[in-house]
Amino acid sequence: MAAFVLLLLLPFKHIPLQTPSFVSFNFQVNAGGTVDLQWSASNDVASIRFEIERSRDKTAWEKIGEITAGSMQHYAFTDNQPYDGINCYRIKRINNAGNYVYTPVKAVHISKAALLYIWPDPVKDILHIRCGYRSGSVEVIDASGKILQELTITAFTTNISVLQLKGGVYFLRVKDNNNKQTVQKFIKE
Repeated sequence: MAAFVLLLLLPFKHIPLQTPSFVSFNFQVNAGGTVDLQWSASNDVASIRFEIERSRDKTAWEKIGEITAGSMQHYAFTDNQPYDGINCYRIKRINNAGNYVYTPVKAVHISKAALLYIWPDPVKDILHIRCGYRSGSVEVIDASGKILQELTITAFTTNISVLQLKGGVYFLRVKDNNNKQTVQKFIKE
């Protein structure tokens, strides 16, 4: 008896899975110490929700909010109770198939006792500073204690270019006109 094998070839159609994506992710620290998160998402994928996550160390994350996805492309969430210290944020976008993607992590340092907020941390080019007083001075200091930059504060919010700094740990000293001062560490990428 002869054996034969019938090989049946059927066409295979590959259907790529669409992964959700983000267009932008930004935040703003408010005068009261709350953090407004804003993001834009492409609407080419059927997303069902966004989960807002926060961490102190970029390792242990907690879900602090959820927004149902809709036909909008722009979304916002306010963290009304950020940590005193480092706050890292990311947004998780989840689509109908269960696929998800995260935004890049954004970090801000909030010092509630001194009403001093700096962001982003770590910083690449511009360090944003919001403090509780309108006039005074700001100093950027290296790890050896040398003052590298000094400027006058004329508003509650000030920006400093740190492009010229090498990567590493620095300190920001903010002084009011009565010489009350607050020092905050930041990292230059």
